[in-house]
Amino acid sequence: MHQDNATRWQQLTIMHDRFKAELLKSALEAYGIPVEMFQEGVGHYAIPTTINGLAETQIFVPKHHLKAAQNLLQKFSKTDDVH
Repeated sequence: MHQDNATRWQQLTIMHDRFKAELLKSALEAYGIPVEMFQEGVGHYAIPTTINGLAETQIFVPKHHLKAAQNLLQKFSKTDDVH
């Protein structure tokens, strides 16, 4: 994420499963909430488990959408294990 955008985006959550992160992204976008994802590591799907944070995916949303995104995350978390 570019530094000038950092003031407009807020971290919503960190997920340890890229596939689940993609599902959450799709759900948020279906409700009109833009999403940016950031992942450190050697590849998005190469490492199926977290090794020193390599498979962590950070989910960011615009600050003005944060409350709505948190509400949707709660609903998503009830049906899945989100960290």
